[in-house]
Amino acid sequence: MHFPYDLGSHTRKMGIAMPSKARICDLNLPITDLPGRIADYVESKRFYEILSIIGEANRRDALHVDSAFKHGCVAFVTQDAHILARKGELERLLGMRFVHCNEHADLERFIAALGQKL
Repeated sequence: MHFPYDLGSHTRKMGIAMPSKARICDLNLPITDLPGRIADYVESKRFYEILSIIGEANRRDALHVDSAFKHGCVAFVTQDAHILARKGELERLLGMRFVHCNEHADLERFIAALGQKL
């Protein structure tokens, strides 16, 4: 899942996640492609904790994480240093796994372990 908060991050390969506490300027999609209603674009109960961990200067990174949390994702794949530097804190807070996009083996082990739990 993905929401294109950043300019140039349009991707059609992933599903569109429900935005978090986004501003109009963060919604880099045509109005017809936006999911749900604008009134639904509220933060999760963990948004301000996420923001305090990642840092106010990295608000859009916090929006990405919060959107994934709201969507119920179990893993977050990124190359963003602001997020990965705090992955331990974020994993404890959200119960999600944070993985660098180049750590294929780690992600594969995590997915295999999830399959065994189901």
